Amino acid sequence: MMSSSTIFLLIIITIATAHVVLSNNSISGLSKTGSRNAAATMKLAVILPFDGNYEWSLPRIKPAIILAVDDIVGSSNSTSGFSLDFETHYGNSECSETMGPLAAIDKYLERRADVFIGPACNYALSPVARFSPYWNIPVVTGGALVSAFGMKSVYRLLTRVTSPYSQLGTFIVDHLMAEFNWTTAGIVYQNYLGVRAMKFGKSKCYFTVEGVYTALQKNLAVENIRDAACTGCEKEIWRKTFDPEGPSGFNASKMLRKLQNKARSTLFYVVSFQLLCRIEHMERPVAIDDLVAWCVCL
Repeated sequence: MMSSSTIFLLIIITIATAHVVLSNNSISGLSKTGSRNAAATMKLAVILPFDGNYEWSLPRIKPAIILAVDDIVGSSNSTSGFSLDFETHYGNSECSETMGPLAAIDKYLERRADVFIGPACNYALSPVARFSPYWNIPVVTGGALVSAFGMKSVYRLLTRVTSPYSQLGTFIVDHLMAEFNWTTAGIVYQNYLGVRAMKFGKSKCYFTVEGVYTALQKNLAVENIRDAACTGCEKEIWRKTFDPEGPSGFNASKMLRKLQNKARSTLFYVVSFQLLCRIEHMERPVAIDDLVAWCVCL
């Protein structure tokens, strides 16, 4: 769970970024009164879930938006000679791949968006971030942690204010594994399977582990090239997915027995949705030379 101060800081960064992006006379209602003074109204289209247990739901974020707007308006009007005001319009994304884009389209057609704040949920955000270059409206979000959102050729006007999962992968491979000299990695993660995959798409756990898996792949490719002369020495990343609410359920004992043969260790590295990390000891006296990335749903 993010603290209120962290959320407030991210919102400040969000609106300040939008201010810079739109300061080139594209802000709605820009008017100049002489050579030294100017006035403008920026229309913020906030597309977030109105309810639900989402980190970026509107009840949690709206107070920070109000405080951030007041802070920026006060500083701009008092020190810069530039009079700035905001109109804030809210749309309910419902964290939905359907309702999120529809809410953004409504704000665009109603001319109520100089900048989009959100959506934050991946499936709601993706279409909006692809539309935005054609609308010439930037999107600033605390979400978009998935690696694909780093493709600037597709998401040209998307600004992320939090670190993506790819940086988590870089930390694990370049720092954590290097520090403890771990050489073998195994990944176990929750994902939606079967019919549930068609209904819900991919899980947050899948996207979290994706950044780790990509970093491991890059590192493994270098090792395999180095050991190319050794036949049968190629390494691979063992991974296993499970769906505890799927028809097959989740047999933890069976999964751990497989792990013993594929990527065993006295330690588990645990990654939660909030990217909180902790270490748990196993009762197995083996050398600490392997890593298991266990992504759990908290």
